[in-house]
Amino acid sequence: MKNISLLALCLLLVGRIFAQITYTGGPETFRVEQMQALGDTVIAISGDQVYWSSAKNTVKWSALSQGLFSKDSAVWDLKTFKGQFFLIQGNTKVFVLKPGANRWQDQSQGLQKGDEPDQLVSLENRELLLRCFNESFDDSYSWYQYDQLNRRWLPIARSMLYDQEPAWVILPNGNIQAYVAGDAIDNQFRVQYDAQAKKWQLTDTISWPWFKSVIAFSNTELLAGSYIDGSVLRSTNGGKTWGFGGADQLPVDEGAVKFYKTNKVVYVLADEYLGRSLDKGRTWIDVIDFDFADADVPFYPTDSSFLMVFGGLLLGYEVSAELENAFIFQSKAPFYGLGAVELPLNILMYGYGGVAGLIEGSEEPAFAAINQGLPKTPGITNVLKKAGSDLVAFSDLGFYSYNKTQGWQLSMSNGLEPLVPYLQGRGLATLKDTVILYDGFDATFLSPNRGKNWLKVGATPDQLGFQGMVQSKTQVFASFSFELYQWSGKTRAWIELPHPEGNPFIFELAMKGDTLMVESRGKWYYSVSAGQQWKEMRALPLDAVFFYSSEAGVYATDFSEDLVEIRAEGAHRVINGGPADEDLRNVIAKDSFVLALTTFNDGILYFSSNRGKTWKTVDVTKVGLVADALLDGDQVYLAGTNGVWVMPLRSLTTGIFELKPFAQANLKIWPNPSPDGQYMVELPEKETQGAVKIKVFNLQGQLVHQDQEVAWNGQLNLELGNLPSGHYSLLVINGQKAWSAKLIRQ
Repeated sequence: MKNISLLALCLLLVGRIFAQITYTGGPETFRVEQMQALGDTVIAISGDQVYWSSAKNTVKWSALSQGLFSKDSAVWDLKTFKGQFFLIQGNTKVFVLKPGANRWQDQSQGLQKGDEPDQLVSLENRELLLRCFNESFDDSYSWYQYDQLNRRWLPIARSMLYDQEPAWVILPNGNIQAYVAGDAIDNQFRVQYDAQAKKWQLTDTISWPWFKSVIAFSNTELLAGSYIDGSVLRSTNGGKTWGFGGADQLPVDEGAVKFYKTNKVVYVLADEYLGRSLDKGRTWIDVIDFDFADADVPFYPTDSSFLMVFGGLLLGYEVSAELENAFIFQSKAPFYGLGAVELPLNILMYGYGGVAGLIEGSEEPAFAAINQGLPKTPGITNVLKKAGSDLVAFSDLGFYSYNKTQGWQLSMSNGLEPLVPYLQGRGLATLKDTVILYDGFDATFLSPNRGKNWLKVGATPDQLGFQGMVQSKTQVFASFSFELYQWSGKTRAWIELPHPEGNPFIFELAMKGDTLMVESRGKWYYSVSAGQQWKEMRALPLDAVFFYSSEAGVYATDFSEDLVEIRAEGAHRVINGGPADEDLRNVIAKDSFVLALTTFNDGILYFSSNRGKTWKTVDVTKVGLVADALLDGDQVYLAGTNGVWVMPLRSLTTGIFELKPFAQANLKIWPNPSPDGQYMVELPEKETQGAVKIKVFNLQGQLVHQDQEVAWNGQLNLELGNLPSGHYSLLVINGQKAWSAKLIRQ
């Protein structure tokens, strides 16, 4: 991407500030979020575009977007139904691709005004349903059924189906039943479609917790899984009444339960449990111990085996009587998997890294990338840190490191487990070249060389909870299960610290410089001795729930959107105006400069050059939604939906910004260097006459001199004898034109 010249500067006059901003190039990688297969055709969704490949030769992908919207229209869903591909794009239209065709056709006939399609539901390949959102109807959902004969969508009365996620079941006689969340926590409505009369009707209210899934063994015998309490329920009268499913309930205490039915087997996925049944769910056999399993894990079963995508890995298992629970393979693909498709001759995994397929003929199951023809796309960068001279970042595409020579590089293949960067509750800290990473589960990883190589340095002290991780330039602290720890670089382990006043629980922790702050049982304490001694802080002026540590200070906010600067040693300061009226996701501060990232900051950020007394907004539309920021010297790094971008801090602290590229030549200055601070300056426009503005900055971007000088025939005299020896940047502003140059004071 073309860089914007640092010389293209001019003075902000009115309106929103447009900052000079440059793209750093990433993190980027191949990214496939959806995939479906029909016969010899495989379709993959990468970003907003569609690609296809032959199942017989999946070594190259080709674009298949004819008939669709432009690249700015997101693809919401992709499903197959009766030999065709159906696709939702742009929350506006549904498209269909017929076998052998190379162009998508609009299939939106019948949709009513205001209904925005966002999900397709294929019921056993016998009926196709469409979910739409409509904000004019109390933000409720509407549903349609596809009429294949007339190729149009038939609306289902909104009064019957207004739920986001009904539990669907199609009976052997073709009737459809839907269980819709009711108006009380202990009931739901049963809605039925009569296949012969072709009519939907509300049948009754079911006094059970909401269902996550329902399967049918016959027109009368049904099995249901609860949405909230881990229960298994059974009906023997077609869903009119329900009782507990059998003598052997699942070993699950809470959470959703989802069933999958093959010809001979019923599988169940629940909280930390995977099981199967050969007697219609009356008894269950534990398949294998999955600590992370839940009802929403992608699962692809057959009678004798299954595939599942679990923790970013593709797992395959044989469950026949001869090979009970036998392990088939675990993917070694160096990226995070989202799903899989099984082809006649291969298995493809897709996710944050593209597509990988099983290598034919290998002694042990192994995967190879199949990404030729797919584009690289930027990921959402959620965490950004400085490690030595490099940047390191958590993206939804993986863990990356960056330097100006090599650009962004994926840093996961040399000792870091593929699933680590994607787990929730993770922690990241950097001490010079060393990166310390908590995997969100039970382990700490260490990289001594900015993410190039990784070591697993042991278990986390207590893995039952994670309250956060903070750091100064030389120390790292974390709280696991309400205990407080300090990272020891010498022993490569976490050392437990004493709690303030013996209080047993650490709920929050924050850091300002070398001052550590913690909250314990409603009181705040601070320590300047690395947690060895504590002093109680003055009570906060709000019930703070979100805390943001930065070099210059700690900031806090509550659900009422008040913003407070926390001072460990004295009074706290309430900040009014600017981001104080917004939901915040982060606050970055250095010296008197404060940058606030709002939760929905798509293109607009708040900043202050006087510690929050007054605020301005800066337009960073190119970055999209900004998730994190980093202040490094005179640079501001912004990480978000469109990669990582950088802009000079002095643009925000001096009020000088880019309005449009300026192609004129640089200033000419002589003598340069100057022994006495006297300079002659020649402007590119020889006809320039009258007063012009002068600004001089040091190498840290600080404004050290400003004045007005009179230009005559494009020349002016400049006296800077009061400046100490050193290197400086000169800016000359004439109206909406600006020129810059480097000057040296000997």
